[in-house]
Amino acid sequence: MKNLVKTILSLAFFGAANVAVAQDFDLKIGDWKSYLPYQQGKYVTQSDKKVFYTTPFSVVAVDKEDFSTEFFSKVNRLNDAGVAFSKFNPANNTLAVIYNNSNIDLLKPNGNTVNLSDVKLNNTIIGDKRINDIYFENNRLAYLSCGFGVLQLDMVRNEFLITVFTNLKVNAVTIFKDSIYAATEKGIYRVSRNGNNLADFGTWQRLDETDGFPMGDYSSTALVSFNGKLYLDINSALCRYENGLLTTVFYKPHARISYISADGGHLLMGYFGNGEPGQFWRGYIFDTDETRHDAGDNCVNGPFYAVEDQKGRIWYADEQRNFRISDNTYGSCKQFSYNSPYSHNISKFAFSDSTLWVASGGVDQSDSRRYRSDGGFYLKENEWKAVNRFNNTLLDSFQTTDFYTVAAHPSKNLAYYGTLWNGIVEFDPVTKGVFIFNRKNSTLQGAIGDDAREIVTGLAFDKDENLWVSNQGAAEAISVRKKDGTWRKFTAPGANSNLWQVVIDDNGYKWFACRDAGLLVYDSGKNVDATGDDNFKLYTTTNSKIGGRVNCVAKDLNGDMWVGTTKGATVFECSPFSASCKGNNRIVLQDGIPAYLLESETVNCIAIDGANRKWFGTTNGIFVQSPNGEEQVARFTTANSPLFDNNILDIAIQPNTGEVFIGTNKGVLSYRGEAITGGLTHDSQVYAFPNPVRPDYTGPIAIKGLAQDADIKITDVQGQLVYATKALGGQAIWDGRDYTGRRAASGVYLVYATAVRNANNPEAVVTKILIVN
Repeated sequence: MKNLVKTILSLAFFGAANVAVAQDFDLKIGDWKSYLPYQQGKYVTQSDKKVFYTTPFSVVAVDKEDFSTEFFSKVNRLNDAGVAFSKFNPANNTLAVIYNNSNIDLLKPNGNTVNLSDVKLNNTIIGDKRINDIYFENNRLAYLSCGFGVLQLDMVRNEFLITVFTNLKVNAVTIFKDSIYAATEKGIYRVSRNGNNLADFGTWQRLDETDGFPMGDYSSTALVSFNGKLYLDINSALCRYENGLLTTVFYKPHARISYISADGGHLLMGYFGNGEPGQFWRGYIFDTDETRHDAGDNCVNGPFYAVEDQKGRIWYADEQRNFRISDNTYGSCKQFSYNSPYSHNISKFAFSDSTLWVASGGVDQSDSRRYRSDGGFYLKENEWKAVNRFNNTLLDSFQTTDFYTVAAHPSKNLAYYGTLWNGIVEFDPVTKGVFIFNRKNSTLQGAIGDDAREIVTGLAFDKDENLWVSNQGAAEAISVRKKDGTWRKFTAPGANSNLWQVVIDDNGYKWFACRDAGLLVYDSGKNVDATGDDNFKLYTTTNSKIGGRVNCVAKDLNGDMWVGTTKGATVFECSPFSASCKGNNRIVLQDGIPAYLLESETVNCIAIDGANRKWFGTTNGIFVQSPNGEEQVARFTTANSPLFDNNILDIAIQPNTGEVFIGTNKGVLSYRGEAITGGLTHDSQVYAFPNPVRPDYTGPIAIKGLAQDADIKITDVQGQLVYATKALGGQAIWDGRDYTGRRAASGVYLVYATAVRNANNPEAVVTKILIVN
């Protein structure tokens, strides 16, 4: 025992060195991470210590004193994506998060989250089920304003008590002098809580001219209790209701009230202009005597909501970008955002070294552009930046939008974005320089029937650094920008110019996804400038085993080409110009029944990890298949993972870390995979992490820097075999247990690795692992 302790202590420096190496990436294998845009707050609420901003897809908590932040998403505490608003109940320190689909999360002070999906899943409710507001009476009862009526919620028992079906859209509820008031699209309704059946809407009284309210129809969207009075909006006028008398406090023609808030010592209100000349969006601050002040400079562009904290500072939620806080009640605002993607929109990914490039454009189900101006953004060294028409004058002057696809230059620090409007944007992230390739300076052409646009849907570099382009819809739909800067263009016979993604295989053949037209393979021959040695082949559902519309193509580590369609996936393991090459559909077992791989799924994208496993992004989540596609390795959906949405738009895998980036309609997130890229030999430094393995750690131990698919043996210091496995690409995984399933005892373990693809690399100790129990 003494010798073992001595051995452990003698390796303390070794263990510390490995920890230093491993700490360059904090996402553990099997963990998820969200990359959501924290650029705008559309709703704001507060506790004594924190302000909670609701973004369109998540919540950010800001400490009022030191401005430190905590981010909540489906990866962390939330159960859904697509947040409508959140509201804090100070009586029980609970944050209620309301989603666009009427799902509800209650974030409790003990760190637990209670999910209430009753409204979301209730199919008996006819019509609008949206939750528009929530009012807290005390630490127990809350009232939810819904499209169909009012719900009373018990926040202690986490169950609904009363449902009031109004057949009216209810915008807000409050309690004033022991009566419940509801603001609806058809006026204000009130019910006394003494002796009335609240669930019977017949007991609720509509306030009309006999109560000092307008005659006939009127609408109301907000109401609050402030300074012992009830304030509400009537047909976009701010009114006070006191002692049975309705008094107009403020009215602005051609505008509507967006919010009324009374968290602090002032009444806050926002107005939206309706586009009439001279009508702007405004934020107002009312003193207790109803003296009105304008919100400070830089506080309001499109006022969504606001709250006043204990120091008199006002935190504004706004339609435009940035979070806002005033330096005092009437003061100007500081605007801020957080290191995050420019927006949630994504169409394609690309990697160059450690930089992730994102194109944010997209098309709808009819392949029509979405008119997005978000441009391109990129993640480098944990910092997000963007290039678009809002921060680049050239892109703005050309009105360049819809960055649909992206490719990174293989040897230069340049990215190329293909747009659905104005050709190709070349971007230098160092100088922030932009150059546009269009019909005036390249072979790119306008689309047939839509000549005003040069539509670029696919980009790929070949081994000679020539950039190949899918010029979708053009008469000559294939273009290439050669390494010397000159351009060539070619026709796409049989494909009707409907070219989208392009991928280049190990032979230099260009594979184009052609949607309904099929799959086009183009061999440009030995001389790109000569057309005499060119060769084309168009695969369709009639001359191949492709089952449906072709959406995507990917090349695996063996050089085989995988094709994703609306009816699964087909793999080409043969020369595409051979008469016998028709592709293969893998046969897999589904519930014990043989079936073609993913034949009932629409495959949108395919990514290949370092172990040559296939990541299929579908309209129904992610399927991870073995290298040959025949065995399912993993399955991810919104039901069993933090995925924001089951419709997967693109997947890209960081080769050196195994981080799998996933693009959905509701934003980007990632999963730390097990596989990374490996070479023919081991790296000069092979290391394990975590190392040392502490007593409280129960996750996987990764051994990184191995040769591709290396055979791994782990022994104790006496040479007794403890565990054997095979590397997943350039990384092996050990769960810290021996063959019997028992956790390995404290001590030093030796890792031997044999490079199976390099016979000249003999078996040797490549690293050591220290386990401390």
